[in-house]
Amino acid sequence: MQFEVRSINTRYKESQIDNVQVSYKANTESRSVNGNGNFNLSADEYEGNESIATLEQMAKQHLLDEVPNLNFEVRSINTRYSDDEVVSVQISYTTRNDNRTVSFNGNFELSDKEYEENKAMERLEEMAEEIFIEEVNAE
Repeated sequence: MQFEVRSINTRYKESQIDNVQVSYKANTESRSVNGNGNFNLSADEYEGNESIATLEQMAKQHLLDEVPNLNFEVRSINTRYSDDEVVSVQISYTTRNDNRTVSFNGNFELSDKEYEENKAMERLEEMAEEIFIEEVNAE
């Protein structure tokens, strides 16, 4: 997954940096997963970590740290046919945490057989989470 810092909001108190909010976007090359997030750093945490490359690594870690707090929800199931036969099933999902510092959308495809074996909504949402984590960790 590719991470890109979109903005850095530096907040001051008494002419000194108080804290910094880093906003980022991330997506897979195929755009099967895309979204955005943000995290806060204290002045001490920000000092020495100002480079965009470092902040992008911190964004990835922020997303991984938030995975246990994410709520995965299947949004649609698109069944594709050819000659009256199911060819594939595309599952689209969304995920975010309660405080909305992370919000992503994604999709994945299953064969007819894979879908039949895993079509319970709870299982599809578990699969979405598993695939999401794989994508975040992919180099």
